[in-house]
Amino acid sequence: TLLILPGQWAELTDSSGMSDAREAEPYLLYIGLDHDRAARQESQRLASRLGLVFHEIYGPEPVSRKDFRRNPASFLLPTVEEWISSIMDASMVVTDSFHVSAFSIMFEVPFLVMKNSVRGNSRLDSLLQTFDLLDQLKTSEMIHDIKSVPTIHWSGVRERLGRNREKS
Repeated sequence: TLLILPGQWAELTDSSGMSDAREAEPYLLYIGLDHDRAARQESQRLASRLGLVFHEIYGPEPVSRKDFRRNPASFLLPTVEEWISSIMDASMVVTDSFHVSAFSIMFEVPFLVMKNSVRGNSRLDSLLQTFDLLDQLKTSEMIHDIKSVPTIHWSGVRERLGRNREKS
C-alpha cells in the first residue's frame, strides 16, 4: 500500500464521485470496522467540536434480510475509488483500520486511530511506530478531550516513508 505513490492511488479515484461533492464541505471521515458505538459517537462529537461534517463509509449492518430489503441502498459499500477518494479528501479521519491509517499517512490527512480491543493493535502499533505517530492512537475517552485537528509533522513522516520505499 505505502510503496505506491499517492498520485498513482489518486489516479484510481473517480473524479465525478465523492470528491467533487465534498470539496466545499470540510468533513471528518469515520471508518470503524467493528461498529463500535462509543467510538462512532465520540467521532460525531469531535466533528461537531471541530466544525466538520460527520461522514462515515460503513453504516450499520442490516439486522435481518427484511431490514436489508426495506432499504438496500443504505447498506451498499463504496467502490475502491470512492473509498480512496473519501480518505484523500477528508479534513480528518478517525478509524480503527490499518489500511485507512496507511492511506491517511500517504495522503497526509490528519488522523486518529481508535484502539481496537476486538482485533488488537499490533499492526497499527507497528505502522504508527514506524512513522513516529504513536500519539495518534487513542481510546474513545481520549477523543472526548480533543479540541482541534491533530498536528502531524508531515516532513518527518515523508522522510521515513521515503527511506522505507528505498529499502523495499
